[in-house]
Amino acid sequence: MNLTLIRGLLCPKGELSAFGNRLSAKSRFKKNSTNKRNITNLHTTVRPHFLGRTTVCRDQRHKIIANHTLNAINRYPYKTGIKIGLNGVVLCGPKPYAFYLITLKILFCVCLAHARQQGLGTPVATGVALAADSIKPLQIGDTIPDALWNLPLQVVNHPQGKETIKLADYSDRLIILDFWATWCSSCIKNFPKLAALQKDNGKQVKTLLVNSRSTRDTRDKAKQFLSNRQKDYSLTSIVADTVLKKLFPHRSIPHYVWINGGRYLAATNGEDLTDGNVQNAFDGKDIQTSYVPETEYNIRQPLFENGNGGEAPKYIYKSILAPFVNGLKSSFSTDRDNKRLISRVAFTNARLSMIYSYAYPEIQNLSKARLVIDVENPEPFESGNTSLNWKHKNLYNYEAQFPPTSEQNAKKIVRHDLQKFFGYILRSENRVLDCWVVKSGNGSIATDFPNNLKSETNLYDNDGTDIYFNNYPLSNLLNELERLYGQPFLDETGIGTPVKLNLPADLLQKHEVQTSLLKQGIILTKEKRELPVVILSDN
Repeated sequence: MNLTLIRGLLCPKGELSAFGNRLSAKSRFKKNSTNKRNITNLHTTVRPHFLGRTTVCRDQRHKIIANHTLNAINRYPYKTGIKIGLNGVVLCGPKPYAFYLITLKILFCVCLAHARQQGLGTPVATGVALAADSIKPLQIGDTIPDALWNLPLQVVNHPQGKETIKLADYSDRLIILDFWATWCSSCIKNFPKLAALQKDNGKQVKTLLVNSRSTRDTRDKAKQFLSNRQKDYSLTSIVADTVLKKLFPHRSIPHYVWINGGRYLAATNGEDLTDGNVQNAFDGKDIQTSYVPETEYNIRQPLFENGNGGEAPKYIYKSILAPFVNGLKSSFSTDRDNKRLISRVAFTNARLSMIYSYAYPEIQNLSKARLVIDVENPEPFESGNTSLNWKHKNLYNYEAQFPPTSEQNAKKIVRHDLQKFFGYILRSENRVLDCWVVKSGNGSIATDFPNNLKSETNLYDNDGTDIYFNNYPLSNLLNELERLYGQPFLDETGIGTPVKLNLPADLLQKHEVQTSLLKQGIILTKEKRELPVVILSDN
């Protein structure tokens, strides 16, 4: 390393910014931060308006390249030290103790130069800190920098009551970071799994929740949320994070980061939190995951044009209709002008039921219990299947563009495309169905509660705890039961006001639900009733 002596201070050559009235030479490093994106050039042509386009797609690959160049600022304060003449003779030396201070300065500068070579953070008087506005994201396989290991992190729900920790506290363990938010039901669903991994592996695994500031959750909100679930699982959460999210960038949560042996091992989905993957980490093997970073997509721009949503696949038929694209999020969007007329309808990685619900308003708010799928191959309409193989066969990307028209006409265009390609038809009729009927029993206590009782429920949390349903309309509960059971629920209680009920955690345990409701004066029985239904059938 080349060192330069300037006014008694040794520092890396080219790294020193010295300040003084009589200093003839200065060396400064200016902050230079660029974020360049190199994307495959696309040939663009001007296209006329069209009444409709029809094309077909089969396959697609994505290639988005982003190069980042970040330089940190390094500045050192001017200090008076040894004065040296042009002939190299010392004109004025420091007092004896100054040599001790100079030695400390030399060591300090060398440490700062080494820290800068790590590519992270900005040197400060007390050491190396991570500057949140100049962080270079880590790549899988990278070594975790010392600056990150020793970064103080705010936490809540720590078993020993600590308010800050460092990742270095767990450097001898497999660390799993779980980026989450209090409003993310998918995140909460995996908390018991995370807690079990930590418990089953003792001090070999440390799971840490990470609540980033971008979630808009406050420290107190995250703390209260976890405290309320303390009896079911105990997990420590980093809060008010701004650094980890930039080091391990992601577009959706939950997002899991695996760190072991000082390296960034993998980014995964919740389904990859398995004992097998934990063992793979211990054995130095690859983490098995289906995780794919989300492809950038602007819902206000035409799908696949100019790389929006990735490179366009080989078309099947245009409007557009294309197969599932791995990594592209599921979405729905329309373009409207200032007169509220529609000129574009688009779905990405959508189920057929979602597209049909838009095209046929009569089934838009219809529960699946009242929609009869009477087709030779019902697989495209399965609601519980989320396997990658199923998605490849049954999810679609669809877009139609046309001159501005009313929403009613836009839906007719979509119906025409659906009929042309899939051939299904819809009709309404009355059918006798097995139903669950809810009635009031003697001494019902469901409405016996104070008027000022707070309206709250954990019905939709799916966190494995008993369900409380306080001061909520009974219809909310019946709609959820109808969704879970796949059969109609009819309200014949005559109760027109909100209710207060306590229910078992697993609503699929029908006998337990019936028993619980009966104790609260609500009778739940299975009966046959004639009800109007919508039937979707082959043409």
